[in-house]
Amino acid sequence: MIGIKLKILNSKVINFKFFNNENSVIKFNYQNFEIVIIGQIFENKNEIFKEIQSSLDKKKFRNLLKLNGEYVLTALNKKDKIYIVGNSQNSYIPVFYINSKNNLTVEQNILNFSSEYYSKLNFKKMCEWLIFNGRSFNNETFLTNIKILEAGSLIIKNKKILRKYLLQPFLFKPNKMTLDDATKMASNSLKKAINDRIQNSKGNTQLGLSGGLDCRILASLVEKNNLSKVTSHTISSKFSFEKKISRVVANTLKLNHYEICVPVKDYYLYAFEGIKFGGFNNVFKHGVYRKFLKRKFKGKNKYNIMFGNALDVLIASSYSSKDLIRIRSKKKYIDWFKKKYQLFSSKELNLIFNKKKISNKYLYKNFNKSLNKYNFNKSNSVDINDAFTFETRMKRWHNYTLSSWSEFINFLIPTYDKNFLNICSSIPSNLRLRDSLRK
Repeated sequence: MIGIKLKILNSKVINFKFFNNENSVIKFNYQNFEIVIIGQIFENKNEIFKEIQSSLDKKKFRNLLKLNGEYVLTALNKKDKIYIVGNSQNSYIPVFYINSKNNLTVEQNILNFSSEYYSKLNFKKMCEWLIFNGRSFNNETFLTNIKILEAGSLIIKNKKILRKYLLQPFLFKPNKMTLDDATKMASNSLKKAINDRIQNSKGNTQLGLSGGLDCRILASLVEKNNLSKVTSHTISSKFSFEKKISRVVANTLKLNHYEICVPVKDYYLYAFEGIKFGGFNNVFKHGVYRKFLKRKFKGKNKYNIMFGNALDVLIASSYSSKDLIRIRSKKKYIDWFKKKYQLFSSKELNLIFNKKKISNKYLYKNFNKSLNKYNFNKSNSVDINDAFTFETRMKRWHNYTLSSWSEFINFLIPTYDKNFLNICSSIPSNLRLRDSLRK
């Protein structure tokens, strides 16, 4: 299990527990703060201490979330009654919370809260989830009073006041470069991130092979001296073509490979597994993966799973199209987005839920607000759409899939490496849009 349980009542800590899949936890005291970090940070411990101390001294609290890794940080100052909880910039670790004047309760599983909080549903959030295919734009959940501490956010409880801080979203700030230069920079950086994580992690690393480009890129960048620590697998039904492609890739790279065959009926039978453990924000088909992976890895904490999350929007533009090049305003971008990705109309939602109050304005309020973080006068719409997709579909949708598995497995995500992301942000859209770089 990975996550924290924290309860603060009347400015006093009455319960604090943390879980890190039996991996080591970073703990130290600084001034009046007791600091605990779970997850993984791929930096020198002295650098970690130095950065955290500097952030607290200068009260630049957002910097607490910028270390190279996926982690949750707590800094509890019981003397001054200042309590900080932060989820790092690209974290998949689930953190849900309820706040009132006298109470702050934090849980890693949304089902652990008192049953009284399940009576009031957040209807607007449910509609947003359906319309935007799981994309999320703020810290709301399907339950009105339960919030999520999304990746790149931090809360500070000081007596009765709760303040929330958000990091700036990922942005593309492209430079002029050739395809060869971009390929060398991206592949060298990703290769280092992959092999550093394999070398610095205990035990075997599982690499999921789906047969697609992204997992092939990851597999091909594993250095020969690390191949013995890597095993690949494919999980799919017996009808899937992915197994055939993955078998060829694994044989070519001389990876020890195995297949997990999922009966088709189980995709329906275990759908709820994925929904409840992802804060209700998961996709139905992933429930069966949780079941099979749990059977394979539960209790084996020396296993890690490596994924190439978001590679298709960081070095490619899989969710953009050529017509975006001509779009130069927020209004036209919204029109493009509706036409491309809106799954239901407000009229259809009114029929589904037997309501009459749902309007496009009602549904697009949070979407509009989240777009204000991007400057359409300074950036082209391809760059904005790719960055927006990374923030809302990958980090705030796909990461919920990972959170539902994090109870029993450790993750290595080299595509979330801080240095690799800096390289990606400099790649011009013309190399991503044609998918030249990824291919």
